[in-house]
Amino acid sequence: MILKQVTGYDFYPCLNYVLSKQDAVLLGGNMEGDTASELTQEFQLSVQQHYRLKAKTGTRPTTKAVYHATLSVPISQRLSDDTWQSITEDYLQQMEFDDNQYILVRHQDTQHDHVHIVASVLKLDGSTVNTSWNYYKGQAVVRQLELAYNLESVANSWEIDKAAPSTGQMQRFKNEQHLYENGFRDTPPAEPAMLQLQKLIDGAVKDCPSLPQLIDKLEKSSVTVRTRSDKDNNPTGISFCFEGVWFAGRQLGRAYSLPGLQKYRGVVLEDSIAKPEAEVQLLRTQKVAPIVAAYLKSINRAEYQGNNYAARWESNQLVLERSSQDEHRARLMKAAYIEGEWQPVEQSQLSNEDVSHFEKLIPIIQHLKKELSGEAENEMLDRT
Repeated sequence: MILKQVTGYDFYPCLNYVLSKQDAVLLGGNMEGDTASELTQEFQLSVQQHYRLKAKTGTRPTTKAVYHATLSVPISQRLSDDTWQSITEDYLQQMEFDDNQYILVRHQDTQHDHVHIVASVLKLDGSTVNTSWNYYKGQAVVRQLELAYNLESVANSWEIDKAAPSTGQMQRFKNEQHLYENGFRDTPPAEPAMLQLQKLIDGAVKDCPSLPQLIDKLEKSSVTVRTRSDKDNNPTGISFCFEGVWFAGRQLGRAYSLPGLQKYRGVVLEDSIAKPEAEVQLLRTQKVAPIVAAYLKSINRAEYQGNNYAARWESNQLVLERSSQDEHRARLMKAAYIEGEWQPVEQSQLSNEDVSHFEKLIPIIQHLKKELSGEAENEMLDRT
């Protein structure tokens, strides 16, 4: 069984969503109303009780009172209305919603048989259900329900989806959340960076974007993304940086690795589609040209020939050739610096090995910039 759950502030939008869906059926609950407006008014009973209790104790009331959970079974299974009602009652009891208002609505708009539970986090005695650990607790509960109702088992979502922060991080967050909910802390605590990052990625992949679109969305949310590529320039790995902390995709959970983003999130890896040769050569030129230009500048020459490569300036164009014993050298690149970027004058013939070779020279060029001595120059000549 698959569980999704969120908490919110306003009952009406949530109720309107679950009740207005085509073929939505109000299966049960412990409330009298049957429309979003009627039920919103009825939910105010628990809200008012809660505010009265908080007024007596002089503590801050809970404003995030809406609990919305979705329970679904694999496509291969379909349950009766009575079974869904029984499962829901057991689920809420084990989640400690034992004195809370709730409704149960069944939807049939997807291939997965599923129901929606809308409940009040606020109990009828005015107290509050502690939802700090709901994600992990909910997964444990549905595993128990699978056994009890002979349902097809589904792996814990953190095994295929989200990895959990450390116990220490979650305990600190739980303690701070408890202080905030009881009025002993002015501001709500910040969730661990891992959880915040997972939520940002979840939001960015909702419409199944391409990998470049996903990266663009995340960078607008202050998340830095890096991808690793193979020798053919196809992406093979991904990592994310949030609040100064780097996470490999797999550290966040299997669904956040590059294969997981494709399988579980529907992300399309456009970069894995073979690029036209002209585009590949443009990218390689833009990597190699600035390195070659920087080297020529560091040795204060307009031309250089080494054991493997020869480079020279022709007017304002940079030429790179593969060294050869005869006079017919294979031209690898002819490029010009135009309007702030390198552009090939003719299609380049660079290989991935050429790119790797020149990228390895970057630290030596940086050294030469600092020490333009004959010894440093000879070191570079030997390496080239």
